[in-house]
Amino acid sequence: MCKSAMFRADKERRQKLPAVPITEDLKKFRDYLVANVEEYKQLLQQHVRPEHWVFLAKCTMVRLLLFNGRRRNEVRELRVDEYLHRPKWASAQNSEMLKALSTADDILMKR
Repeated sequence: MCKSAMFRADKERRQKLPAVPITEDLKKFRDYLVANVEEYKQLLQQHVRPEHWVFLAKCTMVRLLLFNGRRRNEVRELRVDEYLHRPKWASAQNSEMLKALSTADDILMKR
């Protein structure tokens, strides 16, 4: 392939806009993840098996990524103790932050 054709193909590839997932698909995927998290959590309580734990961990990670899509790398590096000891955003000390949230962010935060 000549250099100009490669340059043109690369330029077209970069200009192509990524497809945004349909809301209904995201809801189905979220429901699938939540159902699997619940199912495998119960399975682990009954019988501890490494493959169940791995699948549960993967579903939980994907759920966090789906919720916090803008900060994928932060979720990957988040440790369990950091998550458990995170700040309580609904406390009175954070009233300014609560006022700055959009309606959608406020609903998500309360979940």
